[in-house]
Amino acid sequence: VLFFTDRNGPSVSQTETPALAWEVYFSPHGGATSAIVKTLDQARKSILVQAYSFTSAPITSAIARAYKRGVEVQVILDRSQETAKYSAADHLINAGIKTFCDPGFADFLNQCLIPDEYRMTLMLYHHQCLQVTEHRKQLEKHFKAQLRPTPTVQLLMSLPGIGDITGSIIAMETGDIHRFADAKHYCSYCRLVPGARDSGGKHSHRSGSKDGNQYLKFAFTESAIKAMRFYPEIKHFASRLERRATKAIARTVVAKELAKISYYVLSLQEEFKTFKGIEINKLRNWPRSRKPVRLTGGAVNPPSV
Repeated sequence: VLFFTDRNGPSVSQTETPALAWEVYFSPHGGATSAIVKTLDQARKSILVQAYSFTSAPITSAIARAYKRGVEVQVILDRSQETAKYSAADHLINAGIKTFCDPGFADFLNQCLIPDEYRMTLMLYHHQCLQVTEHRKQLEKHFKAQLRPTPTVQLLMSLPGIGDITGSIIAMETGDIHRFADAKHYCSYCRLVPGARDSGGKHSHRSGSKDGNQYLKFAFTESAIKAMRFYPEIKHFASRLERRATKAIARTVVAKELAKISYYVLSLQEEFKTFKGIEINKLRNWPRSRKPVRLTGGAVNPPSV
């Protein structure tokens, strides 16, 4: 990732030799992110960002703050960032920042002053990402053709963040919802509650419990990430949790709320209405609702979302 910032500091005469200070940081826990954020906060004139993958929330926030200060910001990313998970492209565009996606990353790299050995590593990484993305698309296309849009899946797709694939996973792994006594038991089965460590009359929580269904945990966690990204009300709820705890805990809490709502939606056979008492209209552009078609070929009218 290349960041160029113009602090617009005092000019140095040609006879003076500027004092250059070099600082070395490592990633992910070596201070590199903090150093970049500090530099971006000091920018006064312009910031030019050139990156293949851009997912850092602190750096995204620092760029947005600089843009609000009046700093000129331009960002160039690879085309894969238009649909990649955790990409910051949407946040930058929503903030009004000029963000471009370049499909020719190979030519993109050749224009950078990068040593040959590192350029080759980046090129290999780029081709691997393209192959993985293509394989993912082929697998999704194959699995979606096999999915059957049952009434249960249609009910689950009325929830924010749940699409046809995650809805099918939840429906198949849950089975009969009435086998769970209440929503608490269902959330526990989904691995969305902390485990217990009891000893000598003392009770404490423990993380990393392997009890429950790992596939339901994955499905609800993925749905929570999408809900936090595309629904402002849920994003605001998660942001308030992040200020008190951590991002991982906030994500798990949102996933748990989606699991609780799914339990009541399936138990009452009613579509989603509110999230923590807040009425949310399901977005039509994501997850993309597809018109259900039975295995026999007859079309079925999907419930309104």
